[in-house]
Amino acid sequence: MDIGAYEFQNPTSVISYAWLQEFGLPADGSEDYTDPDGGGMNNWQEWICGTDPTNASSVLKMLFATNGASGIRIIWQSVSNRSYVLERSNNLLAQPAFLALATNIAGQFGATTFIDANTTGNGTVFYRVGVQANP
Repeated sequence: MDIGAYEFQNPTSVISYAWLQEFGLPADGSEDYTDPDGGGMNNWQEWICGTDPTNASSVLKMLFATNGASGIRIIWQSVSNRSYVLERSNNLLAQPAFLALATNIAGQFGATTFIDANTTGNGTVFYRVGVQANP
C-alpha cells in the first residue's frame, strides 16, 4: 500500500544529502548556491567537482602549463574520484571557442597531468578543464 510518504520528500536540495551532511551543511537547499569557504565555487559546484566546501584551497583549477620537448604539459588540481575533460582553443573569438582535446581523463589525488603532444605553431594556446561526469 502506498500512502504517498515518498512522493514529496523535503528538504529539496539538488545536492546529495549524504554529501551535505558530511560537511555539516543544511539539506533544505538554502546553501546549494552559496560559497561559505570563499573559494570561488558554490556548494553545488564543489559537490560536482568532489572538492571540500569548507576549504577555500580545495577547488578545481589549472595549476600551470609548460612547454617541453614532448608537448605542452598541463597540470590541474584534481581529485581521484572524478573524470575530467580537457579543452583547447587557439582563438577565443571562434565559435565554439574551445574544443575537446581529451575526455574521460582519470583524476589523480592532488593534481592531474596531461601532455598535449599535438600543438602546432608558435601561437598562443588556451586550455580549460571540466568535470566529465556527475557524481
